[in-house]
Amino acid sequence: MVGARLRRVVTLEVEENRGLSLALVPAWRGNRGRILLRGSVVRQGVAAITHEIVHVLAPNANRFLAEGLAVYANDRFQEAPAYPNFGKDLKTEARGILDRADIAALEQVATPSRLQLDGLNSRDAHIVAGSFVGFLI
Repeated sequence: MVGARLRRVVTLEVEENRGLSLALVPAWRGNRGRILLRGSVVRQGVAAITHEIVHVLAPNANRFLAEGLAVYANDRFQEAPAYPNFGKDLKTEARGILDRADIAALEQVATPSRLQLDGLNSRDAHIVAGSFVGFLI
C-alpha cells in the first residue's frame, strides 16, 4: 500500500556464515524487518545496507523489480561501494551484459527464487535489474 508505514521493529543481524545478505526473503516469509548481513562484508565495508533496507520497506513478489529497486537505491544513495557493481556505473556494467540478458525471462522470476537464468549469473542479473529500474525512474 502506497504511504503505508512499517510498524515493527527492524533488526540488523551480523553472522559469520557464508552466503548472501538477506532481507527480501525473510520479508517474503513473514519476517519483515529482519536484515541479515554477513560479517565478512561488514568488515570489508561493502555491506549493501541501503539495498537491504529497500527490501524491508518495499518487498515485491517480482524478484526482478524487487532487486532492481534495491540495487538502484544502493547505487544511488549508499556511500560505500557494494554488491553487485561495487561502485562501478550501473549503465556501463549493464551494457556488457545485455546481450545475454533475457529481460522477459528475468521479469518472470518470482520471489523467493534467485534472480538468475541459464547463462546469466545472479550478480549480472542484479546489475541488469538495477540499470533497468534506473531507466524507469
